Amino acid sequence: MKRRILIIMGRYLPGFRDGGPVRSIQNLTDRLGDDFDFIILTCDRDRGDTKPYSGIKKGAFNRVGKARVFYVEPHGFSFRIIKKLSEKADLIYLCGCFNDYARKTLLMKRMGRIRIPVLVAAMGLFSYDEFHIKYPKKKAYTSLMDVTGCFKNVSWSCSSEQEKRDVKREIHRTGTFYTARDLPVLMTGETPVKGKAKGELKLFYLGRIARVKNLEGAVRSLLAVDVTGIRISFSIYGGMDDEGYYEECRALLSKLPENITWEYKGLIPADRVVEVLRKQEHVLIMDSFGENYGHAIFESLSAGCPVLISDKTSWHEVERKGAGFECPLSDYRVFASHIRDYALMDSGEFEKASRAAFEYAKTLGGSDCEREYRIMFTDAAPLKW
Repeated sequence: MKRRILIIMGRYLPGFRDGGPVRSIQNLTDRLGDDFDFIILTCDRDRGDTKPYSGIKKGAFNRVGKARVFYVEPHGFSFRIIKKLSEKADLIYLCGCFNDYARKTLLMKRMGRIRIPVLVAAMGLFSYDEFHIKYPKKKAYTSLMDVTGCFKNVSWSCSSEQEKRDVKREIHRTGTFYTARDLPVLMTGETPVKGKAKGELKLFYLGRIARVKNLEGAVRSLLAVDVTGIRISFSIYGGMDDEGYYEECRALLSKLPENITWEYKGLIPADRVVEVLRKQEHVLIMDSFGENYGHAIFESLSAGCPVLISDKTSWHEVERKGAGFECPLSDYRVFASHIRDYALMDSGEFEKASRAAFEYAKTLGGSDCEREYRIMFTDAAPLKW
């Protein structure tokens, strides 16, 4: 009999404004849904929406892909609902630990009201830069939960050894740690063919408009580019998490030279990201302060777009694979130099770089990643049926 995994998360399909977490769980259920019975408890609307999704049944199971999804109102993650659904499962897979639903789940586990194992997905929340956003509040919460034993018998799913160290830096009473890398979407289609004229470049940013994603750094890199003889169009894709921060970036964007035009294009629905990038863009710039995985990086590569990324991600092979460059955040002139080099490429030179990006993406996220989740779920969730 299949193990039943109850995933509890803030938002899921058909929502897409949460970006990476939604894509991670969608990819997980798509790829392992034949081997595990996935139940998802989530909110009935997307981030920022006042009305629920159309066509769903609240308070009942809905078939979404290879999972059964139970939608509740934003404040509907009650103790009763969590306990009720936990009784139908072998394991709770908790997306993060700072949300209201996470606090309730961990408290019930501590009190013995939840008897099945609880596995917390760290989801990049403990990286140094991410954890230090609202640090006093997060530190007080984790310290209280730690000292009261709410993490004592809880296991953790981390995407890397570094993430394990990040969690252990803040939490000391824990259960088992597992390593399971994020599963990217399965790639389809032929190698993209992109038209590009020498001296022109379509550069893009893909990520939340939030300080940790460092859109400001991308703009500062553009300000450092020698634009002699080149023209750049800069597209910004992503949800508006921090409007105040966006206004700061707009002030910098207004200083770009005439050779560089820019446009904020908002969100791309998750199922259309690769399609849009294949057709419309050349090179990703993503100089974020840290990435748990970096779905935007994988999606860009799989669309045949080389990437310019910071040295704060786990993507350390891009340069060796000819798929882009890893640049230090300490010097935006390095980003600027590579931007100019890409702009100066003619069609043949860029097609070679694009093909290398696509071929690199094809080597990632295969059966090894799936095996890590199978081992983790099998080990963490003894069958009770």
